Amino acid sequence: SPRLPVFLPLARWELAAGESREALKRFVCAQAKELEPVFDAYLDAGRFLFLFDALNEMPEYRADSQQVRLLRQWIEQYGEEEETPRSGQVSDRPETPDRRSQRASGDLSVHEAAGSGDPRRARASENGQAVRSPRCRFFFSCRTENYQVSLPARRVDVAPLDDEGIEEMSRRYLTAWGSEDGLTAFLQELRDLDVWDLCHNPMQLDMLLALRVAHR
Repeated sequence: SPRLPVFLPLARWELAAGESREALKRFVCAQAKELEPVFDAYLDAGRFLFLFDALNEMPEYRADSQQVRLLRQWIEQYGEEEETPRSGQVSDRPETPDRRSQRASGDLSVHEAAGSGDPRRARASENGQAVRSPRCRFFFSCRTENYQVSLPARRVDVAPLDDEGIEEMSRRYLTAWGSEDGLTAFLQELRDLDVWDLCHNPMQLDMLLALRVAHR
């Protein structure tokens, strides 16, 4: 089934006492109260796509904080199994002796599916092989220069846009909003206002495009 995206601004995370599952439920439902009746069913069915924004804006952004410990627990207990990184990709998930042993023996996928011993995380198929139950997907964003705490997830750095990238992103954005006729004028305005260099940052360009669309 398709996953439901849930935007979770970490700057608004007010930590409260409770078990891992309840802490996640409180945080999610504080941002989207309408999810409370279906939260448990969606979590167990792997129906959520959690979008955690701005790690560096968490009130307690350090390796030994309770918030970071909870993030790690959520990934391990409810997160989708990490694929083996392709060439050129880097994983922040630590390779522990147990994981190396499981990888060598071929048991790693079953271990990940089991989710810290939770029997709901794996089930047996008709031929007796373990089948991984659906699990949620977690994404985290953070400024590169502020990324300090390693999480058990693959890290992807977003490279700056080159000049062609600025033009292509602008074209796609304006086309999606039915404003493709204004592309040439928009690009010229970026140069005239001396903000072209700022637009090598995709987030900065996105904000300028949003302003353009809002005031078209």
